[in-house]
Amino acid sequence: MSRSQYRLRSAERSDVKSILFLIKQLAEYEKEPNSVEVTERDLERDGFEIQPPLFHVVLAEVLEQNCWICVGFALWFYVYSTWQGKSLHLEDLFVLPQYRNRGIGKALLRRCAQVALNAGCKRYQWNVLTWNTPSIAFYESVGAKALKEWMLMRMDTFSMEKFTESSTDSV
Repeated sequence: MSRSQYRLRSAERSDVKSILFLIKQLAEYEKEPNSVEVTERDLERDGFEIQPPLFHVVLAEVLEQNCWICVGFALWFYVYSTWQGKSLHLEDLFVLPQYRNRGIGKALLRRCAQVALNAGCKRYQWNVLTWNTPSIAFYESVGAKALKEWMLMRMDTFSMEKFTESSTDSV
């Protein structure tokens, strides 16, 4: 697929339905189809109403029958490293399976790297599932390094509530 057959652009409020569709497709790919809790309203508010937005999205579109259709996205936000400063965290990068191996994923990854550089970020980071060997190979092929000594830790709402309501400091 040549560059002229797809394009990347920053998402707008009117793209929320497409963004949520792609998020749900990603959840299915990651074997978590029932885990998506975010709504169109959440995406509108958090990405397009509040300032600064909590996240940013770059959409990938292909031209089919004289119509641009969304086939992928990259969702990112800024974080801060106490050692290095401003950083860009890529939360999700996804391209619909039938549009893979056409350079779209690499173009999305590259666009976010350029955003990070333009914003003065010292770090560009993301997570990948350990079983997702095609993605790991892809990321390594473009120069990303797996940080095997780091483990992601997470609390869900229930865990946060239980933790904040506990009256003791013992674990």
